[in-house]
Amino acid sequence: MPINSQGRYSFWKNRLQTPDEFWSMFEKDGNGCWIWPGNIGTNGYGRVSWRGQRVRIHRLAYELGVGP
Repeated sequence: MPINSQGRYSFWKNRLQTPDEFWSMFEKDGNGCWIWPGNIGTNGYGRVSWRGQRVRIHRLAYELGVGP
């Protein structure tokens, strides 16, 4: 994965296509928290390109885990 100027993974170029690709990108810390190492918008939310659309990761995680 390419790294951007903030030292974070750039997902705009490498589009994620499957749930396994999405879930594998998280880093888990010692407290059980899932850390997003990818692009973070100016509003503080993680962003990713998912099947051709830019989405916030918290919304995508919810939809993949619970449903739309």
